[in-house]
Amino acid sequence: MHISFKRIPSKDWRISSAIDGRRRRALLRGRSFANIVKAIAKHATVLTHKRARIDASPEYYRAEVTLHVKAMMVDLFHNSCTGYRAQYYHSAKTGEVANRYALSKLGPRVIDLLSKRHKRTCPLWWVRKSLQLPAAKAWIHQGPWLRSPKKGDRNLMVNRWLGANPPKKKRVLWATLTPATELRIDLKGAPLTLTGKPLTTRLKPRRSKDIHEVGFT
Repeated sequence: MHISFKRIPSKDWRISSAIDGRRRRALLRGRSFANIVKAIAKHATVLTHKRARIDASPEYYRAEVTLHVKAMMVDLFHNSCTGYRAQYYHSAKTGEVANRYALSKLGPRVIDLLSKRHKRTCPLWWVRKSLQLPAAKAWIHQGPWLRSPKKGDRNLMVNRWLGANPPKKKRVLWATLTPATELRIDLKGAPLTLTGKPLTTRLKPRRSKDIHEVGFT
């Protein structure tokens, strides 16, 4: 099935001219979302993986995988007009399709890499199922660029996000950040019991709407 991802025009995806010209061109005219994901899947390595307990439902866990990727690819994935957030900007539904597409390409890469790294608490069948279910998600690793944001990283000025309601002010600020040196992407699988039974309730039911409305979750 052909999937048509979106390219948001520069009048809407407003990136500061303070960004280096070459990088700015890449973020505004770069490769398609499908090509970004395929490049990440081809070259990513696994930094860490673990089984994480769900605090609200202690009998459930999810697979959490951190990928190591070139900074340029993380930049395109998170900040470009064709990237992950750009798909959610178009619509929450388009964003969800993009998320599932990313997991469908990155998940098999993870399983292939983990097949050489046996971990008793993370059997491959369980990790695969956690990453394959609809509740699984991808996201940029929230490193120092988020914990100690720099004014010079506030380069993405999207009117809809900037005009969001005051209670979401912190997320609106985070949405403007365009980290250029982050090397990690996180995959968080769907919650499962240790026997593979999925959790039927969603942990963050507003996630897609939040990214659509304010650019962050």
